[in-house]
Amino acid sequence: MAPTIVAVMVLGVIVRLRQFMSGRSLWVDEAAVALDLADFGVVEALTRVSPRQQMAPAGFLIVSNLADAVSSEEWMLRLFPLVAGLALVLLAGWYASRRLAHPVPRLALVGIVSLSPSLIHYSAELKQYGGEALLAFIAVVAAVERESLGRARLAVLAIVMLGFSVTALLIVPVLGLGLFAVEARGRGVSQAVRHLLVPGVAVLGCWAVLVTWTLLIEPGYMQEFWGEVFAPAPTDVAGLQWWAEAAVGLSHLTLSNVGIASSWVEPAWATTPTRLLSVVLWGVASAGAVVAVMRTVGARRDGCTVGTATAAWWGAVVPSGAIAAAFAIAAIVDQYPFRGRLILFLVPLVAVVVAHGLDVLFDGDGSGDGSTTRSMRVRSVLVMAAAGVIGVAVAVPALGVLVDPFDRWDIEPAIEWITQGAEPGDPVVIYGYSARQSQYYGDHFTDAGVVRVTSCCDLRMDALEAAAGGPRFWLLHGHIRTDAEQAAALAERPEVMAAYRGEGVMALLIDLTPLP
Repeated sequence: MAPTIVAVMVLGVIVRLRQFMSGRSLWVDEAAVALDLADFGVVEALTRVSPRQQMAPAGFLIVSNLADAVSSEEWMLRLFPLVAGLALVLLAGWYASRRLAHPVPRLALVGIVSLSPSLIHYSAELKQYGGEALLAFIAVVAAVERESLGRARLAVLAIVMLGFSVTALLIVPVLGLGLFAVEARGRGVSQAVRHLLVPGVAVLGCWAVLVTWTLLIEPGYMQEFWGEVFAPAPTDVAGLQWWAEAAVGLSHLTLSNVGIASSWVEPAWATTPTRLLSVVLWGVASAGAVVAVMRTVGARRDGCTVGTATAAWWGAVVPSGAIAAAFAIAAIVDQYPFRGRLILFLVPLVAVVVAHGLDVLFDGDGSGDGSTTRSMRVRSVLVMAAAGVIGVAVAVPALGVLVDPFDRWDIEPAIEWITQGAEPGDPVVIYGYSARQSQYYGDHFTDAGVVRVTSCCDLRMDALEAAAGGPRFWLLHGHIRTDAEQAAALAERPEVMAAYRGEGVMALLIDLTPLP
């Protein structure tokens, strides 16, 4: 493995460890998961619906409960996502050295996976998304290496995927059908059935059990919640436009920032650099696909074999396409949303497709003998430029995470600010989304001797005073977003004695006591 690739992998590990050890507070859903772990054991977690409306795969619940049994410290609860994130970096390095023919595509794959801010972020979050990203890459590796892995290992991997990812309930059947089609083409249908019968029955049985469990354990509100974000079928202009925007969002999620790849609502989605980055990303993938197909057709016509890079492209793109198709089907039939953090399952696949596209484009005329022409040299310059753009897009935000690993909605600094200044008996009014976080971090307020008051969803002064039960109180606003203007106006009121302001959190000391 080249020293440059090793260095990038080491940087990816360092950034993940930096994020993990930064002390970033648990956000709303993480706090809810932590509270569920504190209230329920493994059996209860697997047999009861989360009272805090959280849904996680069975394997994640089991591992997280075991971690909580060892220690309820936040670092322990986030240890499993960290291990998954580190494993993803190592797997990307192994795959790049084994399946990619040229150094630049290898560096591109390792760089995107190691330094993607979204993958870094979810390597230190108490949710299943970091594990799902690893499973997506494992699915590609398993499909590419299926002959060396054998039926038993493939079955085990499929069962692990089903246990640790709700989305795998759709992904595994699609990949299984693809594997059966390949075996049927080579062995015949009857022999393929015999060959895959035992592992297929094991996987199918596990799938049936987990589908039933998921339907029973799913929080009741999920259907209504996700109903607002289902993708339209791409059968008209509006549907095609939505999918095009989702692809741009996926590019942004992969290479630029942490967020939900859903629409143009956020200003960052509509910026020129974001659009150009998406053009480069999908342009490389598309160009590589066209060249790979043309070389394959030409090789069959001439009766020769394709080059190493083209053969590897076919091996990786097929499972990647199957997983992406499963998401498309799920979105259209209203089973899973294409938007949201479930899309993280696709993020490593973007890196795989782009890297293989670069590999094909770097392969000269496809013969692998290093022969070049003037047009090939021009193409190499363009490809190098595209690879450079991708590298910069990945490295800059990742280095930003290394310098400042805190989430912009981090609530803990505001909580600490309140506890340092609060007097015994002071009430704290929790506004909006931060109630679960404040419940989890309740010991901060308890240690300071203050009284917590929750469930206030109105920033009017009279409503806040009523919630506090008195004229002097602290306000904790833990998720400033849609009501940013109202929160800013409240902070400027003369009744505000002191204020703490972050990018996504605000804390105020308010005293409505009339002046004598």
